[in-house]
Amino acid sequence: MMTKFLNLCLLILGCSFILACANREITDGHENFKGFNKRVVGKLINDRLAGGNQKPLSIIKLENGNSEYRYQLNGNGRRPSCIEIYEVNPQTEIVVRSSYIGDEKGCVIVP
Repeated sequence: MMTKFLNLCLLILGCSFILACANREITDGHENFKGFNKRVVGKLINDRLAGGNQKPLSIIKLENGNSEYRYQLNGNGRRPSCIEIYEVNPQTEIVVRSSYIGDEKGCVIVP
């Protein structure tokens, strides 16, 4: 009887640990993603770590003369899709604004 109780306690403890780690990865990964996007502003679009060796999904000319670059992040079946959006001054190629389309499960950079 005591052995079954101890096994049950270990099982509950193990499951709790796994769930806590999984939740931490999602939260920390999304915070890392948001921090990365903030740090990209003011840098050259080609210096972006993720997009430097990626082709954009699209480049759209905006009414204000800037260009909007869109990159796909994730969406490979393991995580939901995330679209990174960067507004870039075409004369300097410097990112002036960043945003994204997606949620905290898809828009992550795992630490």
